[in-house]
Amino acid sequence: MTNYSSHPESKSIYDTGEKLKESKLKVALCPFIFCLVLLLSQSWFARFRPFCEKGSNFRAEEVERVCGVIDETFDVDRNMEAVLDECGVDLSHELVLCVLRRHARKPAFRFFCWASEQPGYSHDSATYNAMVDVLGKGRQFENMVSLIEEMGEKGLLSVEMFIVCIRAFASAKERRKAFGVLDLMSKYKFKVGVEAINCLLDALGKAGLGKEADELFQRMSIASLRISRRIPSCLMVGVRTYTILINHLCKHGDMEEAMNYLDDMHSSSCEPDATIYKCLMIGFGNQREMGMVHRLLKEMREKGCPPDWQAYNGLIKMMTNQKMPDDAVVIYKRMIQSGIQPYIHTYNMLMKAYFVASNPEMGCAVWEEMKRKGCCPDENSYSVLIGGLIRQGRSNEAYE
Repeated sequence: MTNYSSHPESKSIYDTGEKLKESKLKVALCPFIFCLVLLLSQSWFARFRPFCEKGSNFRAEEVERVCGVIDETFDVDRNMEAVLDECGVDLSHELVLCVLRRHARKPAFRFFCWASEQPGYSHDSATYNAMVDVLGKGRQFENMVSLIEEMGEKGLLSVEMFIVCIRAFASAKERRKAFGVLDLMSKYKFKVGVEAINCLLDALGKAGLGKEADELFQRMSIASLRISRRIPSCLMVGVRTYTILINHLCKHGDMEEAMNYLDDMHSSSCEPDATIYKCLMIGFGNQREMGMVHRLLKEMREKGCPPDWQAYNGLIKMMTNQKMPDDAVVIYKRMIQSGIQPYIHTYNMLMKAYFVASNPEMGCAVWEEMKRKGCCPDENSYSVLIGGLIRQGRSNEAYE
């Protein structure tokens, strides 16, 4: 490929010709682009009207009309409810759901309350669930709990609804209220099972409340030890529970505590799976403790759950981000020795690791290795190679 960057005059002529071609092409394509946009817009509008089948009492035009009223009246602090009364809205559950999805927080709740007072209409579980989700995301917890109690009186509650509440409270770091949802479940005769417990653990971990998650886990562990006497089997600690805890500990760099939980699993009848080992290996890799990574790889094989391509690729990705290309190659070789064929994504990560580490020779060597293995480069492969060479001041090789 000719390097026009080194010939100013040629570049000027070349650019002028290209611009002329480009302008002619744009003119020629205008009718085609117009038709394409029209078709796509019609297709999008059809998807936007999921409830407009024949026989339905719901129309997308009605949603636009109602949303227009809400926008106009709420922004200027007018009596939104009075205006809606005058509009003669044809209410349906589908319409309410669409309006709630379009309007968040206060406007949505006011519309929801207005709809509940209209003759011939009553909310169902779907509209209640949508409203609770909006209130939770908006941290309007008082209204959210009131709505939950209202749902309980009407028999419309579900486990999924309680899980929405747990996540909302935990994301706001309202740990007491998150724990209180379990009491609310018991109040309405719902079994506090492993699904709700795991959700609470996961939500606490994501909110950075690791101490609270650990306390809950300890309570569950004590319950499991006494299971033969009076603790329900739904509270038994399982692999999923350990996975949630270990994953969050590894993300926060608390590897000592994560390994303590792994030891707990070994001492019980709950054997770790490949996902748990992957979390631990990436955690140690982020701290550049490669000895522990290789120890865990060995343990995986000994325990009968050898790493799969996802585990290997996860390690290679982590080492690429940590600028550890040589360690990534060691994992790549182990991957080959285990009989697992790398994907194009594996080679792209290895190339990137070497170019980021200012070692273009090895980056090009990975490219050649990829071709020898019969792996066809994709668009990202060329982007990594060419971009890497240019950044290393080897533009001529990139153009070739």
